[in-house]
This record gives sequence, C-alpha cells and structure tokens, in this order.
Amino acid sequence: LYLEKDIKDIDDYAFYGCTGLSNIYCKALTPPNLGNATFGNISSDYIIYVPSESVEIYKSAWSSYASHIEEYDFAE
Repeated sequence: LYLEKDIKDIDDYAFYGCTGLSNIYCKALTPPNLGNATFGNISSDYIIYVPSESVEIYKSAWSSYASHIEEYDFAE
C-alpha cells in the first residue's frame, strides 16, 4: 500500500481487517491524522515505512503503531 506525500487524513477503520496488508509506505513528511483503528486487525508482522527524516515524528504521532514504523528512502 502506497500513501502519497500529500495525504493529510486517514479515516476510521480505513484498513481495518485487511489481513493481507503487510507493507505500508507513507511518503508524507508530516504524519497524516489517523482515525480510530486505522490499521486494526491486520497482519501482525506489518511494517509502516516512512521517510527517514520523519521516523521519530511518526513514532510519536502514531504511538499505537510505533513498533511497526521503519525508515525508508523515498528518493525520486
């Protein structure tokens, strides 16, 4: 799943129950606002890849998912 850099919000339960979802690439430098249980009940080994310079911001803003956040180089 690729989330483009201009995304601002992700709705409640947007990906809830998507058990086949394991790699999420979020290009936005600023973490989008998350709704309730956005990534709830998906694969237990999922990874959310975010821009290298924004890892700590994401881990703070998306604290429920912090252990799944890793840096990624989105060089274009």
